[in-house]
Amino acid sequence: MLLSLVLQLQPRAHAAIPADQGRALSAEFLGWVEAIDPAFSAELHKENELRPYTVSGLRGGSPRGGQMLLLPGRPLWWRVTTLTPGLSQLVQEKIIPCLPETLTLGEQVFDLTAAVLDPRQHPWAGQATYEQLAAGELLSVRRPAHRIQIEFASPTTFHSDGRHQPFPLPRLVFRQWLEKWNKFSPVTLPQEVTAYAENYLVVSRYRLESQVVKFGEAMFIGFAGSCTYTILDEDPYWLRVLHTLADFSFYCGSGAKTTFGLGQTRLGRD
Repeated sequence: MLLSLVLQLQPRAHAAIPADQGRALSAEFLGWVEAIDPAFSAELHKENELRPYTVSGLRGGSPRGGQMLLLPGRPLWWRVTTLTPGLSQLVQEKIIPCLPETLTLGEQVFDLTAAVLDPRQHPWAGQATYEQLAAGELLSVRRPAHRIQIEFASPTTFHSDGRHQPFPLPRLVFRQWLEKWNKFSPVTLPQEVTAYAENYLVVSRYRLESQVVKFGEAMFIGFAGSCTYTILDEDPYWLRVLHTLADFSFYCGSGAKTTFGLGQTRLGRD
């Protein structure tokens, strides 16, 4: 089971806080897991492991100059996605029923007003299984499209050859989605996806903005916006595999530090 849980917040006071709350919100989520299952929490902290979850930053406001203005009556939200049955079950059955009434970021208190899994209630909420994602594309009778548009809704960067790559090159994007899919899914997709993406995908349109991302003492350049990939091949199987991974990106995110608010991703529309 894959989950995308949207948590809605209501500020209690007029204030300004740092716009980058990804680390704080990640710590909040991991604190909820630890309070229920310390052993599970320890597994989520393992070094050099692909994480079976993502955490967004604080969304819904208008960040300016690195700050986000809080206004009572103007709700904000953030979301957590989970990529394994065990973590999804823990969130559904133990975390959601016991959510706190308030959440504190820095010195500011927020009322936690709703926890949403239904995409009809929020466009960033959702539930699916790997089998459903795979069947929706691989078993479809419709002709797969040759274009895939992706929205990178928060700053995104890829680690490549020891450097940050602030552009969504096809091989980097699809390789990372494939790694997470094959790590957590019972339905394995072929490793040749990366080579196929490099050989047959081109960036045909983009509207991207570079953004400075700071993590403590570290600083690097990321990007946000939309990017359209065109597939220069007619093989329907490979087209369907690529569309399956693009659907999966809604849950797994893109690039580095997806557990700290970076790389929030979903399908876009031309």
